[in-house]
Amino acid sequence: MKKWPREKTFLFRQPLDIMHKMVFNGNLKKLNYILRCKIKLNKECNVKKRALQVLTVLVLVLTATVMDAVIHVNDFGRTFAGGQSTCESKVTQGAELYFKANVSIMSFFAETEITPDKEYNFTKALSLVQSALGYLKEAKTNYSQAAQIGSAAGYIQAEVAMLKAFDYDKFAAEQGLNEGIKERVKCFLKNGDVIGIYQEVANRVEELTATLKVVEKNLQDNVKPQISTVWELLQKSSDLTLFGNYATVMATAAFGQQ
Repeated sequence: MKKWPREKTFLFRQPLDIMHKMVFNGNLKKLNYILRCKIKLNKECNVKKRALQVLTVLVLVLTATVMDAVIHVNDFGRTFAGGQSTCESKVTQGAELYFKANVSIMSFFAETEITPDKEYNFTKALSLVQSALGYLKEAKTNYSQAAQIGSAAGYIQAEVAMLKAFDYDKFAAEQGLNEGIKERVKCFLKNGDVIGIYQEVANRVEELTATLKVVEKNLQDNVKPQISTVWELLQKSSDLTLFGNYATVMATAAFGQQ
């Protein structure tokens, strides 16, 4: 039986809090190396696929919640004349709650993907879905409050002007961004409509919640959700994640042009 190098064996056994500290300290290259080791170990040492999937999702979400709030709909507080820190704080809290909801949603996907119908654990799946619903409700509240705070504060026109002047098409082409999502984000940024972005995210959280409630009702009735419903849930969560991320990426580039 092949023996793994001591370092790889040691890294594989590290709990999430150790890897979380690596992220917090900015050691993302080492974290990526750990995850690659885990994938290789999964193939050659017969590690359970389900545990690896959930662990990987958790680590990625932990990564997203400690990187100085630069992942999802961030860096817009500077556009408001007043309430800047409060507005950004609400968005950061909303993003953290959204990512926590995604942990539960992704775990639900893993459970649905690998469990045969006759062994499907409805109690576990329902618990994951209801956990996600709770986080999404709080996330929407924070995004909606950010929009309200921004509306009351008013814009700093010099900051908004940078958003309006940036060449998003050129940037997107250079970065290889998804064209459809880029265009939706661009419509808001080109008009300097930061409040509209907050509202759009809140609306999309509500749409994701609606699909998740369909899944919840199925599970409460001990009915495994239709695969088309699961696909819809995956597509909505993925789309919302990228929309929020693109908003941050594209705005950060626009603000950094001068």
